[in-house]
Amino acid sequence: MAEPATNRTGYFGREFLDQLTQRIDGPAFLSRFLKVEKSGDRYRAVCPFHKDSKPSFYIRNDGSFYCFGCQKNGSVFNFLMEHNGDSFPDAVKEVAQFLGVPLPERRGGNELTEEQRALLDVLDKSASFFRQQLEQAGRDSTVKRYLQKRGIDRTAVARFQIGFAPNSWTGLKDHFSDTSEQLLIDADVLVNNTERNSIYDRYRNRLIFPIRNRQGNVVGFGGRVLDEDVEPKYLNTKQTKVFSKSRELYGMFEALQSARRPERLILVEGYMDVVALAQNGIPNAVAALGTASNDAHFQTMFWFTNEVVCCFDGDDAGRTAAKRALESALAALTDEKSVKFVFLPDGEDPDSFVRANGTKTFQDLIDNAQHVADYFVDTLLETNDRSFSSIEQKAKFVDRAKALIRGVKHDSFRAILAQEVARCFPDDVNMEQLLAPASPDQEPFVPPFDESHMDERQEPEPVVSQFGRSLENIKTKQRVSTLLCAPRIWGSLSIHRDLLRRLTNVAKDHPMTRVWSAIDRHRLTTVDGLIASFQDDKLFARDLNEIYDSSNAQAMEDPEETLQQFLDSVESFITTEEAEVERKTQRKRLSRARDDKEGT
Repeated sequence: MAEPATNRTGYFGREFLDQLTQRIDGPAFLSRFLKVEKSGDRYRAVCPFHKDSKPSFYIRNDGSFYCFGCQKNGSVFNFLMEHNGDSFPDAVKEVAQFLGVPLPERRGGNELTEEQRALLDVLDKSASFFRQQLEQAGRDSTVKRYLQKRGIDRTAVARFQIGFAPNSWTGLKDHFSDTSEQLLIDADVLVNNTERNSIYDRYRNRLIFPIRNRQGNVVGFGGRVLDEDVEPKYLNTKQTKVFSKSRELYGMFEALQSARRPERLILVEGYMDVVALAQNGIPNAVAALGTASNDAHFQTMFWFTNEVVCCFDGDDAGRTAAKRALESALAALTDEKSVKFVFLPDGEDPDSFVRANGTKTFQDLIDNAQHVADYFVDTLLETNDRSFSSIEQKAKFVDRAKALIRGVKHDSFRAILAQEVARCFPDDVNMEQLLAPASPDQEPFVPPFDESHMDERQEPEPVVSQFGRSLENIKTKQRVSTLLCAPRIWGSLSIHRDLLRRLTNVAKDHPMTRVWSAIDRHRLTTVDGLIASFQDDKLFARDLNEIYDSSNAQAMEDPEETLQQFLDSVESFITTEEAEVERKTQRKRLSRARDDKEGT
């Protein structure tokens, strides 16, 4: 078992991180990875994150960076995570080693909780139990015959730590007779059936696929039936305090062992697809865990690669999965991040296709995958008919296009999708203008008010608050939602008032600033109290109510990790805003210089 990640994001402490960034010579450190040149009193390089024609990647003394070409920015730790594919702890360790600074001693409050450690330990031991059961199974056993039938060899079994749950109601339970039953229930390897007053194994007579997080810890399991008549076909671990299927991807840990930063990741539908592709020389496939791919999955994949190819079965279920993937991927797309789609012939999945046709044929399909802009139009059409003979058909098409394009945050990619949609219409229809997003500074259109339907004593209420308009920015929504849904981190925000002051300096009226300031000023501890503090701004309070999602709040099990993610996102926002201020200042200086030159 990989050692549980004790050096988590919040473990190091802000003071230690500040110590590193204050001591480091940023340009010298990053010159280990880039060709850094001095320009006046500043340092710059060709950006490694996009196709840069000239140096537009500027580096500060503390190692933080900003690219004027692709707008990517962050701290020296962010650079190592993005460029090298390091985890946050590994990035901190690398900087500390460069400076010769020892890592701080462990502080229990910032590590995994005792309960989480116990869960990881019992999950690891469960995985060992399942592997042992597979090893001890006879050559003519059902599970060994199944593996042979599916063509899974010993190398693949070892790589993915595949195991076997015996056909027994109490096999694992009896194996852990000295372990707390409640702990095994909390880990979701035992089931507590209160109606029958019995406790028994969750996985029985199934092939077991351990699910490992990016640190290599077993956090859950997927179990596939050996008898095709048994339902459900796959059984997955439920939500626990160490596992969320909406965040994890099967095969991600294994894929990153082959390449810290893969050229691309291939998103498939099932465990067997991931295993079969890896066995056939394609180690960069991952799969969602018994659920449709979501925004978090694409954010995770794009953290490690610039291209995701969604490879789905050609049947109706595969097409439906692809549409959901498209909706989730749109928000993450930029000039550097791309999504493509491949549909296999009916009756085929990646597992069967690669075995029947070979690695090269499958790889050729992936290399020639359909670009998201092309698939975007195809998925809007219910048929292949692009004549739009009826007004209703055209209106439905436009409405669906608007709804999807609204989720795209990158302006240039919005334009690309709008152009693709425009090609479906006559030349006299300006679809680009119709689908273009409203300017952030543009006031929303409000129809003329009809006073005849209104009491004279009543005044019209604004259609939307400034906060509501700013929610068009997906990152703003994510940051505010994180803060709203994690009241457990509010008490820790007081030690980061320096960051709040910087945030206030660059964006005093920003929703994130208002919410954090209210929490700090009133020492709030509940979401209801926070919303009530804005009782004088009913629209703002309403928007906070709408953005609050109790299910997200319940999912945030790790307050330290959530706190650090929020602080990092605020730091990123501030860096971007400060860079924009600097850019505007430079423009003014150049303008004044030109005016002075013309005046002389």
